[in-house]
Amino acid sequence: MPPLLCGSPCILDQSFPRDTHELELVIDIMGELEQMVSKDHVHLVLTEALAYYVTEFDWQLRGRQYAILFELNRLLVAWFLQPHERLITIDTSRIKQAQSHALPSGVADQGWASLWAEEIGKLLAIHDSVCGPGFCLGIACEQAFTTGHPNTWQNGNRSFPLVGPMQISQLEDAYEWEPPPSDLHQKLVTLDDAIKHVHLLGATKVDKCRRDSHFKVEFSGSRPWTLDFNIDPVPEDYVSELVEITGLPLFVIKTALIYGHRLRKNILRMSE
Repeated sequence: MPPLLCGSPCILDQSFPRDTHELELVIDIMGELEQMVSKDHVHLVLTEALAYYVTEFDWQLRGRQYAILFELNRLLVAWFLQPHERLITIDTSRIKQAQSHALPSGVADQGWASLWAEEIGKLLAIHDSVCGPGFCLGIACEQAFTTGHPNTWQNGNRSFPLVGPMQISQLEDAYEWEPPPSDLHQKLVTLDDAIKHVHLLGATKVDKCRRDSHFKVEFSGSRPWTLDFNIDPVPEDYVSELVEITGLPLFVIKTALIYGHRLRKNILRMSE
């Protein structure tokens, strides 16, 4: 599962007039964000206050700028306001007091920018209570999207990283695995269960070798896994080989092989 992104003030705040170049820049960034979200590379995050903030448009402009604002409004509503599984709304109301987050360099501390800083400060407090010291949430930065080089913050306090497509890989996963069965540590993987359930881990084929006592389990894009039908249950070190082959934690592998159930990685770390 992916990390989370929240928009910078430049991306979210269209409540004041911008020139055509600035509007076209935000349109291009929103298009890239749309692609990243649709490919499940990132999930978007908002708070209730920021959702209201996104809706504040200045429709007094006309001509070409009006058309650009109309398209920008469509994108913002589609990806930040209409419910979908890749939009995460985090409740910040439980945070009664938090230091306002820094603003990106060049952004004046006034109007909606101040509200943005307050809400992001609350998000940081929630984040650090469950996710610190690394970051599973980043701020989508217009400079990082257009030049590859993120902007800077106006002060040196702890702040979310400013990121673009090139920096996404630096963020941690925002989701955790659901817990395994409580008695998993007492269970052994039988040969029959391993053969029956290994497809849950991405196995594409299980072949019994004709010349010896081995089963060959094939995985797309990885080396095969070998089992011996004279060895039952499957030794723990054999099962552990699947960590490297599948990239999954051992408890996820054992749960799938023993119980025939693939654990889901769907628990948002910032929801605690």
